[in-house]
Amino acid sequence: MSRPNHIKETRFEYLKRTIAEPNPTNACLIWPFSKNSDGYGLLAWRPQPGLVQNVKAYRLAYYLKNGSWPLPLGRHICKGGGDPACYNPNHIVPGTDQQNMADKVANDRCWHPQGEANPFTTITAEIVTQLRLDSATMRQVDLVRKYGFSRTHVKRILSGKNWGHVPMPPETRQRYNSPTGTDHGGCKLTENDVRQIRTSELQHTELGALYGVSAKTIEGIRAKRKWKHIA
Repeated sequence: MSRPNHIKETRFEYLKRTIAEPNPTNACLIWPFSKNSDGYGLLAWRPQPGLVQNVKAYRLAYYLKNGSWPLPLGRHICKGGGDPACYNPNHIVPGTDQQNMADKVANDRCWHPQGEANPFTTITAEIVTQLRLDSATMRQVDLVRKYGFSRTHVKRILSGKNWGHVPMPPETRQRYNSPTGTDHGGCKLTENDVRQIRTSELQHTELGALYGVSAKTIEGIRAKRKWKHIA
């Protein structure tokens, strides 16, 4: 947010002046400048010549009033549940991350829409279910190609880390939590290749050139740090 037309001071000057002004009702002071995605006011602060720090407005206000930072973090105790844009130092108390999260939950400031309730999603529960069903007969790399999702996204859907509220079909192959061998989307070798590598008398570098992988990969296969599931 650009500077409001009626404010001619720097952001630091504005913060310092407004927290010093009389506030008989102890009302919230709402930051009129830029805010982060969580709604906290932001500004650049120069604690000493040549040093610039980006800080949250409420933390700097607390520091200017009390001479110390709210540690490990600051909790908003504004009447009505706390407004993250408020920088009234009287509305800030030191607290822990657990306390801060409990405040957010108690005051209904945690919104984490799931699945199709998220306005930014481009898939549906039906697609998720079908992808999981397909995983019973398809490799991860084939799922990536079919659905056009990233390998990481496919993996998170199959493991339940994404779309965990959608029931998991019993056919879903849970080994996709940690894909190995040919299930891995970037695999260049087959199980027969691995067996031949382990019985070959060629050097690591020669086998690497032959199969299009690094000598380090060959060494890992022979030492059974890689492809451990292949006897």
